[in-house]
Amino acid sequence: MSNHETDTRPQGFLTWTEVSALIPISYPTAWQWMREKRFPLGLKIGDRKTVWRADEIMAWIASRPRQCLKQQSHTDTEQNKARHRPPGKGSG
Repeated sequence: MSNHETDTRPQGFLTWTEVSALIPISYPTAWQWMREKRFPLGLKIGDRKTVWRADEIMAWIASRPRQCLKQQSHTDTEQNKARHRPPGKGSG
């Protein structure tokens, strides 16, 4: 990175609020995934405080495969049009 570029990636530790702003999952889902070794483990830094390493969270995000949305069939599209047609209007 050049001297003129600014690294805007999070660094250091992230709280759950910061993690959930990046990854839209619930706290219970994150804990389940951590137990299953599917999500970076949090670090307990106090009796009631857990944080996550920013570099691990960013690497986890980068490792997620991209998925295409299922393309709607012609039949699905026509059914949706019929559902949203104003009352009294025909199909033609």
